[in-house]
Amino acid sequence: MKDYDDFFEFATITTSEALLDFLTLSDGGEFTDFENLADLFEADETITPEALCPFLKDVDMSTLARITKEYFDEIMPAIPDDATEIYTVFEDIKRVISGMAANAFEDHDIVLLANEMLKFKNWYTLEDTCACISEKTGVTEYASIRDALVLRRLEKMGHDEYSYDFDAIPEYEMESYTMSFADIIRQEEGYADYGSDRDAAADNYESDDVRYSNDGTYDDYRGKVFGSIEELGDGFVYDDEFRDDSDDES
Repeated sequence: MKDYDDFFEFATITTSEALLDFLTLSDGGEFTDFENLADLFEADETITPEALCPFLKDVDMSTLARITKEYFDEIMPAIPDDATEIYTVFEDIKRVISGMAANAFEDHDIVLLANEMLKFKNWYTLEDTCACISEKTGVTEYASIRDALVLRRLEKMGHDEYSYDFDAIPEYEMESYTMSFADIIRQEEGYADYGSDRDAAADNYESDDVRYSNDGTYDDYRGKVFGSIEELGDGFVYDDEFRDDSDDES
């Protein structure tokens, strides 16, 4: 199985300034609609944590939670009806990223959020993972999930039709996700607006340290989150998740 972190041929965006230029924004406060999020998630360019974390620090988190849901709600109808497993994965990713954004009160929350956003982007844009078979010619083309869903949307506009085989897509490691139990309750109860008052939301957040993983088990992540955004460039490495590289020296 291919490792989706190994397949990048485009430019690498390594600073928040370069990310702003790429997104044609003046600052993170202008990151307010799902088209902005589409530009980030669908970019061919590699975006590093060192670029995304400082950028997210200036983004309104309640807005990010909202546009995350809007973005996934926009793209998911293009998933083929028989691709139920992929649809479920997208639902889980939407829930996790929007939930983490809604509760990103501290720097370490933003670090974890950036990790999850980049993990999705890398998986979503990984080339040659989806087989797209032309109904007209029988020719098979290979595309990223992103591009396969574009083909599906084009079909509805009268373009050629395809059948899709998602079997070669790398498994999305859902067990690496953590999200607060409060997030799950909010979303299951149908709250569409996470609220703009982050301080008031924080008062209702029962525990900043105990999270629930997607399998329903506790995860006390005190001591597992290392440092802050300011420290990211010096003390951290990124290999599917953030970790303190000082651990390797002990």
